[in-house]
Amino acid sequence: AKRLNLPPFARRHHLRGIEVLEYQGKRYYLIKSEAASYLIRFEGSNNSVEYIVNLIFFALIAFLVINYWLIRKSLSPLSRLEKDIKNYSNGKSLEPKYIESTNEVARINNAFYDYASKATALTKSRELFIRNIFHELNTPVTKGKLLAEISSDAATKEMLESIFNRLDTLLKELAQMEKISSKSYTLDIKRVPIIELIDSAKELLYLEDIEHNISNEVLECDFKAMQLVFKNLIDNAIKYGSNLQIEHNSGSICFKSEGKKLTKPLSEYTHAFNGSSSSFGLGLYIVKEILDMHKMDLEYSCKEGVNSFCIRASTRNSIGRG
Repeated sequence: AKRLNLPPFARRHHLRGIEVLEYQGKRYYLIKSEAASYLIRFEGSNNSVEYIVNLIFFALIAFLVINYWLIRKSLSPLSRLEKDIKNYSNGKSLEPKYIESTNEVARINNAFYDYASKATALTKSRELFIRNIFHELNTPVTKGKLLAEISSDAATKEMLESIFNRLDTLLKELAQMEKISSKSYTLDIKRVPIIELIDSAKELLYLEDIEHNISNEVLECDFKAMQLVFKNLIDNAIKYGSNLQIEHNSGSICFKSEGKKLTKPLSEYTHAFNGSSSSFGLGLYIVKEILDMHKMDLEYSCKEGVNSFCIRASTRNSIGRG
């Protein structure tokens, strides 16, 4: 607080945080706190009742001022904590800021940073584990490619190259799926011809042709992520149905096939390795995750024995003509 240069007062009373002073026949109240000091002149008679009332009044003011300052000081960490929570939810790293106190704000603050530190340690451990797995899997694939190159038999060389190129593609796909499931994948949104997504999925699944009504329609999406959506929806349609068709209808792309109707709501099949949907594995889970990132919806319907899984854009221009 700012230091006050005062003349010599005759001190009359001294209470906690307040002094009653007299100078040249006038009464003054000096209210002190850690935040500031206030000197108030009182004009009136020295009647004892008035004096006591005024004393109580100004004591209450001093009490409220001091308590207000203490409350603000105790709650000040909340603004920083709110900012750190937002940064943490956006994937930014945090520097723990513990408070040495036992009040509620300190306990909340310290509990959050304890959780954030443990979660960060688990994430780093998981990333290291996955990195080691992919390294170990990539080693035999690389050796297999070298073996295929030195093979003298043309048929064997072609077969080995096909096998190990397929394994290499699957590893890259798994790495991309891991990034998507861990929310660490950044979308690169562009206007992509839908026919290119179909052709890419056909290549990944070693399919020759797929019936569709797509011409020059485009989809605003991340190509690498969306090709996984097409690949998984086409793969499921072929595995659990027949006569696959891909249709574009007024803001949606539908993958239709003849087969049995789903026995449970679609949400039951979009959880990773859900016991009730184990036959779908990670397929629909990855599809749902990617579409959520694109702000798109996955819808299911079954009419006259035909199952339809439809990608529906949330905005008008997400699916349109090229």
